[in-house]
Amino acid sequence: LSTSRATRSSSPWPILDALDDAREVLRHDPRRASEAPAEMHWTLSDPSPGPRAVVRAVAETARVSAALAEELVDMGAVYVDHWPEGRAEARDGDGDGARLFGWSKVEGVSPPPTQATSPSSGGPSAAKKEKWTRVRDKDAVLHKHQRVRVHVHPRRYRDGCWLGAAAWRARVLHEDDDYFVVNKPARLPTQAHESNGCECVPGCVERSLGLNPGTLRVTHRLDASTSGVVVLAKHRAAA
Repeated sequence: LSTSRATRSSSPWPILDALDDAREVLRHDPRRASEAPAEMHWTLSDPSPGPRAVVRAVAETARVSAALAEELVDMGAVYVDHWPEGRAEARDGDGDGARLFGWSKVEGVSPPPTQATSPSSGGPSAAKKEKWTRVRDKDAVLHKHQRVRVHVHPRRYRDGCWLGAAAWRARVLHEDDDYFVVNKPARLPTQAHESNGCECVPGCVERSLGLNPGTLRVTHRLDASTSGVVVLAKHRAAA
């Protein structure tokens, strides 16, 4: 098995590619396989004390460089909790609102929501379940009390995604005002993985063919390991 960057597909994220290559080496070395980090590992920030740039929050939370933080945001490995729907805002001198945290669903496991104490009654309030929104804008700013969730080691699908514009154009079987029909390669998921919002069929087609992010919508699914025809809608009505 060759894991050099010269023989693997390169993405727009050179730091993440280098880390992925290093993990691949560890996975295939029996003496060091246990050192490979878990792909689904994620870390959570404290509530932001005030407006703060998302990239800065990611860098501080995950203890990574600003350049790597930007790559994680651009890939879609970062979420912000959906405020104010996710929980009540804390009042001055009253921190209870900032502690009304629930759980997010990660890898099919959803722990029971947290029972929070109501600031007014002192008793248990209704359980709140967090809502998370993937953030892809490197210039995004957190609101006060918002948090970021960072998937530090996103699951990668480089070799199925970064085929080049000419190869993806050759895989377009049909295009009209409503649909893109493509021949999906193997080793690429139809829909985005929780830790990687870009390396999927619509994300790879958009990036490779110069379409705006979010242009294409999935209408059905094929397994990641399967190649075959996938129909992508160009707008919500067609989906």
